[in-house]
Amino acid sequence: MAVFLLIILTAAVSNLAVIIKGLGADGFRRTFAVIAIVIATLLFAVKIVITLKEFQKEETKKKKKPEEKRILLPAVFLNILSTCLLAAYVAVIISGVYAMRDGDRTAMLANSLKGAENFRAVDLSVYGIAEEVPMHEKILCLPALYAMISDATGLGIDVLVFKVIPILYLILSACAFGSLAKVLFPENERELAGTYPYRFRRSLFFVIVMFLIPVADSEGINGFCLISQGWSGASVSVWILMPYMIYSLVRVLKGSKKHIATLLMTIAAETFVVWTAFGVGSTAFAAVGISTAYLMIKRRGGTHGIQEGADS
Repeated sequence: MAVFLLIILTAAVSNLAVIIKGLGADGFRRTFAVIAIVIATLLFAVKIVITLKEFQKEETKKKKKPEEKRILLPAVFLNILSTCLLAAYVAVIISGVYAMRDGDRTAMLANSLKGAENFRAVDLSVYGIAEEVPMHEKILCLPALYAMISDATGLGIDVLVFKVIPILYLILSACAFGSLAKVLFPENERELAGTYPYRFRRSLFFVIVMFLIPVADSEGINGFCLISQGWSGASVSVWILMPYMIYSLVRVLKGSKKHIATLLMTIAAETFVVWTAFGVGSTAFAAVGISTAYLMIKRRGGTHGIQEGADS
């Protein structure tokens, strides 16, 4: 997930740079490559420093006893069910039967940005759209990112946007909710040894989410159409950024400083994938609301149960 967030933010910065400078597709690719190389170099350097510090430590941390692997049949059944549901959704996306292309300009913008000499002057007249693309739509980075991926892979925009990208986002959404399940249902040492009820709860939560995907899609609510409009920024915000933001926030509230970066990256990424109010999206409001509620409950001494659960 961190890699996905870095790609989105790199595309966002590159897109803003070429718009400000009046550059086109070539400028976007060069800027993206330079930023990606810089980020990769910095991450590699940080990794080396962390590795050296750990190597120089005199005291070795006590290793946890490996958890005895036991088969929990209800959890296994739920995992198989969720896998089958995911496979079914992938098949539906590939078929394109429920794809809602009308009114969505993502593919149009991506097609127009392929080979464009200036991102400022995005022309959609070939699609019968006479009005100029507003700036708050131009700064959204997904069309430019899709155009670059199309050029790099040779895939047509229609195949990439309406089939490949939704499948990728479906998988990323599953990963985001899987991470969220771990913090919502942590391992509890007080539970009966050998029963591992937290595994069942996580599996049940994940299956419920999988069933909600088509239910929410059938209502046609903007952002909840992961199957029929999974390529859109609104779907990315609802199904990927929001659950991963909650996961990162819970980890931060429990004292994990390393998740502060992913929390901020998730909130920042939403600004460049979907229209927001003054650059602040739903993830930021949700983060403030959850944090406020948590601190109020903690002040009253009501988070004892939350603190007891250890992250796995």
